[in-house]
Amino acid sequence: MSALSQKRRALAALPLAALLACAGAGVGSDLLPSDPLALVLREEDDLKRLEQHAKRWLEERHENSERPAVLQSELARTRERIEEALEEENRRALYSRVVFLDPQTRELTRVEFASRGSRPLEWSPDRSRLLFVSERERRTQLFEWNRESGEVRQLTFGEAHLDGCYGPDGRLAVVRHTPLTEVAGRLVGGLRIWITEPGGRRPLPVSDGPIDRAPAWSPRGDVLAFERSGARGIPSIHWIDPRAPGEARLLLRGRSPVFHPSGAWLIYSGRTRSGWKLLRAHPDGGGRRPLGKGSSQEFDPAISRDGRFVAFTGVLQGETRLYVRTFDGGSERQLYFDGTGYAPAW
Repeated sequence: MSALSQKRRALAALPLAALLACAGAGVGSDLLPSDPLALVLREEDDLKRLEQHAKRWLEERHENSERPAVLQSELARTRERIEEALEEENRRALYSRVVFLDPQTRELTRVEFASRGSRPLEWSPDRSRLLFVSERERRTQLFEWNRESGEVRQLTFGEAHLDGCYGPDGRLAVVRHTPLTEVAGRLVGGLRIWITEPGGRRPLPVSDGPIDRAPAWSPRGDVLAFERSGARGIPSIHWIDPRAPGEARLLLRGRSPVFHPSGAWLIYSGRTRSGWKLLRAHPDGGGRRPLGKGSSQEFDPAISRDGRFVAFTGVLQGETRLYVRTFDGGSERQLYFDGTGYAPAW
């Protein structure tokens, strides 16, 4: 048995009080909401296979490279970035599974409605439906699980759809992949944000791309924020008014934006002198400040329905774990010890 496996087994065997002490946590289980966290779980064997798959892909890409990156055009570099995003989805599909985590008891439930490789995106505001991505006929599409009836409904078709979020009046913001081309010196296509309308009407693009993802719709429906990266791969957060789409405006440097239920704050992962940390700002970009202080690298924030807690992925000394922190940043704790949790949806 590896040292990592022994460590995980030892932590799993500790009583709750000892686990809280190990986590340095001040968030009691009884204070956390009972709403389940949907997340991606990767166990130790999954992580080993994932690492080997990524290594092989990088080696093959290097061998097939026709010319140095410095000589490539912006179109070629951007296409490579899109290929990396699609390959990331492919690796996820091979080496992950969706589970529900009870925040109060830390009990895991493996779901039956989502096939291996699926990823949760967002709960509906009343927590009755879960939006998730899954592969169907070798293309990633968006699906919805109804918590009461157990029904699973496919929401997107055709080109690959890598991400999405709920909007008002039955609308969805989705990330759709279309071929990237250059027209009159301008890149067209790639990963863009589209809005789908209820009733089967044709979806309309609302962002220019070429690499736009992680959409987040404000509670009032007046702002659609999303993550954008270009040929250089540096992520930033932009926004548009989905009621009257126009040119996207730069809001903040960072990734993975989510709105607080009040609509007063945007929570995201931003690059700081200490690495990637959770930050919060007003929807206009003002009032930027840290959301607590932690020792790990912090990604993938998800907000509880009451707005009091933030779940996130933390990476510390090579270990990836799931954490929860109070919204005022005063206390946090580790939520799950045995296995690696990613991409929470709360």
